[in-house]
Amino acid sequence: FLTEQNRSSASKTMKKSLFLGKAPTALSKKSRINKTGEILAIKSLKLEMERDGIPSTALREIALLKGLSHRNIVKIKDVLCKDYRKLSFVLEFVNQDLKKLVDDLDRFEYIPEYDLKSIVYQLLLGIAYCHANNVLHRDLKLNNILINEEGVVKITDFGLAKIFNDNSANTHEVVTLWYRAPEILLGDDCYTSAVDMWSIGC
Repeated sequence: FLTEQNRSSASKTMKKSLFLGKAPTALSKKSRINKTGEILAIKSLKLEMERDGIPSTALREIALLKGLSHRNIVKIKDVLCKDYRKLSFVLEFVNQDLKKLVDDLDRFEYIPEYDLKSIVYQLLLGIAYCHANNVLHRDLKLNNILINEEGVVKITDFGLAKIFNDNSANTHEVVTLWYRAPEILLGDDCYTSAVDMWSIGC
């Protein structure tokens, strides 16, 4: 986290320029660093309604992103906490997600096979790295798969991710419904990394 001293100065160097999206618990904006011109994504969580302070899911996401370093996983640049009312993740900016890419296709258009293979291959590389580091993503879906202008895939949104081991019990209230593996739908709390592979298949 930034200290109280440099928190305000860091905020001043960022100029919010574009609203990117809204999730049930977070707002995402595009921001430019005034000094360098670098464009970043700012994901903000409002803490005013949180009785217990910063949610454990947010702390876990920060810790996991800081511990993961892979070409196909979105990079976290910094974390800002303003007046303990708003927590912001400063992330590398990627211009679109897979859902937008699919939605922008005309009715009879399709993603070329070569590009599709590249997307799936990079996605598998990123998730294999996560699993090798004992991290379950648990929310792989089109919205959480980013693609930059060079065609590089970046896995994002680790809000439901967790460290796992073979003996740990897990919650089954994870993964967007249409991407849930059968074992999660059946209430199994001892699932494995196979749930991420099912989501990729979906």
